[in-house]
Amino acid sequence: VSLTSHFMPGHIRTAPWVKCNVNKTNFIINDTVWNINPAEITYHDNTVDVNDVRIWSGNQYLTIDGRASAASTDTIKMRLKNMDLDYVFGTLGINYVNFGGMATGDFIGYSLMSKTPVAYTPELFVKGLTYNGGLLGDANIRSWWDGTDKKVALQAKINEKGKRVADINGGIWLGKDSLSFGLDASKVNIKFLQPFMAAFTSNVSGRASGETLLYGTFKDINLRGRVFADTISMLVDYTNTVYSGSDSVIIDPGYINVSNFTLHDTEGHTATLNGWVRHRYFHEPSFEFKISNARNFLCYNTNSLINPDWYGTIYGNGGGTISGHPGVVDILVDMQTAPKSTFTFVLSDREDAADYTFLTFSDRRKDEELAK
Repeated sequence: VSLTSHFMPGHIRTAPWVKCNVNKTNFIINDTVWNINPAEITYHDNTVDVNDVRIWSGNQYLTIDGRASAASTDTIKMRLKNMDLDYVFGTLGINYVNFGGMATGDFIGYSLMSKTPVAYTPELFVKGLTYNGGLLGDANIRSWWDGTDKKVALQAKINEKGKRVADINGGIWLGKDSLSFGLDASKVNIKFLQPFMAAFTSNVSGRASGETLLYGTFKDINLRGRVFADTISMLVDYTNTVYSGSDSVIIDPGYINVSNFTLHDTEGHTATLNGWVRHRYFHEPSFEFKISNARNFLCYNTNSLINPDWYGTIYGNGGGTISGHPGVVDILVDMQTAPKSTFTFVLSDREDAADYTFLTFSDRRKDEELAK
């Protein structure tokens, strides 16, 4: 940003003037060039005059114009047009608070230089509001400065294809570096939960209903609520299998619990899932999932490109447990393989079969001859 400032002394009983010319310039954010038009800002006697500050890139722009003083009759307005919120929240760097979408609306302020400033947006429309990369819908947002609690309060109504999917109420306490957002959802897209489940899955999709509360500091975030998964589909990274289901999930601070959840594999076979995820403000996660009552259940589905040492498609009857934390996973299986299972284990050229002590090899032909 290029500025030219002039300092002009006042008379004996008057304050000095400061005049700042904003020069035409540009800057780059995330490989996008942003432009700043020439403008003028002056300060005198606790009053700031802003004359047409304009920052733009393509069809996105932000303008600031007006006067900020202690008087309620002096108003300053900031106008957004198609502004990508990814830029704003990317700059803030708050863990697990990453909103996106194209925002259009006005922010209005008056009495800004007084002890009781007023600042608000009557309506901010966000086309394609996303949270943590998951599309929620189109949002109509109201926000205002709450001087009593020193917070930016926020209310949002989110609609998708004309139907309500969520209401958000909460705020950001700037002086305390903390936040709290309540979400009341009705079949909302659950892609936004992906970062909270990254310890064991890289792909979550579906719809959920219920109430959740996201709260904490800018560095340490927690989540609690009761959610009914109307539909959920999840890829288990370690086995490359996709499971789906519809049931309740209980989210407590530091703990996510799944109880008697009926899983369906991609071929319609079922099993029962019980498990949990523990975390410390979504840091240092650990997990344990137990599968039982599996019948012809798709348990493993990889190929030589995913894992050149062992791969295959395995169906099972019985149960098993997957537990661990990022980088360390333990799999304990008590199952019988079901029909259509295939598995390839590639022996190293540098080792004999006997060196793989965790395997027991048998010669079927020899066993058949002994049986005679």
